[in-house]
Amino acid sequence: MGKIMIESLIEFPRSMYIERSKKVRDLLMDSGIDALFLTNEENIFYFSGVRFFPPGVSYTRPSFLVLPRDSDPILLVHENHLMHAKLSTWIKDVRSYSEMNAAPLDSIIQMFKDSGVLNSKIAAELGYEQRINMPYITFRNLEMKISNQFIDGSHIIWRLRMKKMGEEIDCIKTACRILGKAYRELFESIVPGMSELEVASLMRATICRLGGERPSFIVLSTAIDSNTHQGISEFSPHTLSLMTRPPLDRRIKSGELIWIDSGVVYKGYNSD
Repeated sequence: MGKIMIESLIEFPRSMYIERSKKVRDLLMDSGIDALFLTNEENIFYFSGVRFFPPGVSYTRPSFLVLPRDSDPILLVHENHLMHAKLSTWIKDVRSYSEMNAAPLDSIIQMFKDSGVLNSKIAAELGYEQRINMPYITFRNLEMKISNQFIDGSHIIWRLRMKKMGEEIDCIKTACRILGKAYRELFESIVPGMSELEVASLMRATICRLGGERPSFIVLSTAIDSNTHQGISEFSPHTLSLMTRPPLDRRIKSGELIWIDSGVVYKGYNSD
């Protein structure tokens, strides 16, 4: 039997991630912090290159990344994601765990130990627009098992993520182009009698056909007057409050106002 050739899934140059890692170390050094501990999948993608499916927060199979100041990073994923993670990242030390529905505290502690950051000051996702992807009780148990001091690391994360590199800007521009074209094609295809759900489904299909991975979100509705339960044909502040809802199985009538707000995901980057 011939060998199965498995190609790398890394989507961006390794140099981009190495540069980010260096910047993290410099910021940790300036702040007197020993490591950055990440659990949010968007942050893990940003620093490791690994994207998970389905997208969004996984409560049953979370991932964890330690970026130490003085040693190499370590990525910990559920065993179901191990091969994908190894093929998608520049990080050499990729580990796995088998537990379901619980954070693997022993494996996390081992990451800290092997990184030389036990009994140290560790920055975590504790601040502005950040969340720790584990239950509060579990995080408290982690704090009690070790002597680390966890502090807010959101200033480090946002200082890096807010300044986009050229490759990131190209992805966002591509996502915007796809979205603009999808809007134009969609409005040429909508006819009275279609349901809001059918229009949303057509939007999803159009985005994917044009090269997007998926919509980042779809808000699509025909504004309905709460008193008459009839569709509204003109815009006002009142109609805006009626529009911000998910699409329903309601048929669109001729002359009604259709509200669509959407975004496109391209290589992990969003347009809005």
